[in-house]
Amino acid sequence: MESIILFIIGILLIVFNAKSIFKEKNSFQNKLNESSGSIKDFDVEIGNLRHEFAETIFELQKQIEKNDNEVKDNYNMEKSESSEEISKFENYNNVKIDEIKEMLDDNMSIDEISESTGIGKGELLLIEELYIKQ
Repeated sequence: MESIILFIIGILLIVFNAKSIFKEKNSFQNKLNESSGSIKDFDVEIGNLRHEFAETIFELQKQIEKNDNEVKDNYNMEKSESSEEISKFENYNNVKIDEIKEMLDDNMSIDEISESTGIGKGELLLIEELYIKQ
């Protein structure tokens, strides 16, 4: 009798182990392990693509920064050139005003000053009102 009970227990253990082995083959973990082995090639390729994109983006950022600095430098250079031009114009303008003031002090008429300087009468009258009669 004991041998029959041991025999039945042995058969039951074999059946349960067989079921668990069959379940293990179809289990999620087993499928995941199988698929992760085949995905590794894709993961490597995706990693390479990410690396290439990162390098490209970094190079683009460096180029944008370089262009930004060049634009700022050009702006500053143009700004300094324009300020130099403005100061030259102001100096030239002051010379003109001084010239006109001297001519008016010499009692020259607006018509005579206009002919000698080539400046219009209206501009001369405006200069006289704005700059000379202050």
